[in-house]
Amino acid sequence: MIPITTIPQTIWTKIQAYRKLFCTNVGFEHIARYITGLIVSPNKTLQGIHDIQVWPNGNKISSRAMHEAVFEAGWQSDELMPHHRKLLGTKYKGKSRYIISLDWTHGHHDRGPKIFGVKKSYDYVNGRHGLFQTVLTATVANAERQDGIEIEIQQPFELAKEKSYLKATAGQNYDTLEAARERLLELLHYEIVKLKTAVNNGQASWNRRATSIGKEFGAELMGSLLN
Repeated sequence: MIPITTIPQTIWTKIQAYRKLFCTNVGFEHIARYITGLIVSPNKTLQGIHDIQVWPNGNKISSRAMHEAVFEAGWQSDELMPHHRKLLGTKYKGKSRYIISLDWTHGHHDRGPKIFGVKKSYDYVNGRHGLFQTVLTATVANAERQDGIEIEIQQPFELAKEKSYLKATAGQNYDTLEAARERLLELLHYEIVKLKTAVNNGQASWNRRATSIGKEFGAELMGSLLN
């Protein structure tokens, strides 16, 4: 295992463009060491990354201090990706044609059911049920380079809450076509999410239930038009 004795110059130089997003120099250095650990450490947990750090002058910093700097300090996390995309814009503008690609990936956390975004569902890649996050990533690329432009952890569906909302906001009539359209989209979204949950839990066939939903909505829509 390679110890981290310092922040590599390449990483330190590149992240200077993001310095304004962070509150203190000390916290910024923790972020740089954490990024270095994600690249070189075989153990990608914060504890694993902290354990291979060699601190200047032998003044060991606690893992709690690194955790606070990375996950709890009030740095502008919401501004990170917009700022990143703004920096990348100058590298793609006026250059050759580029494409944007989206991908959904399962990040397994079988021992972490309380981790944000973790849900139990069926993993079609590995052919089993498990606990995982659904991670959406977006990249942009042209003939010369490729860059990440977004990463988002998809939140688990809250079917019970959504059903309660639909019941509470149900109306007998809708005054405008736009209001009716919005309501129809809400109902359709709920049914699709319910179907996905049932399919993931092995309780339904996607093709059979999707056809059923289409018929149900068609009948409801025709009924509303005729009435």
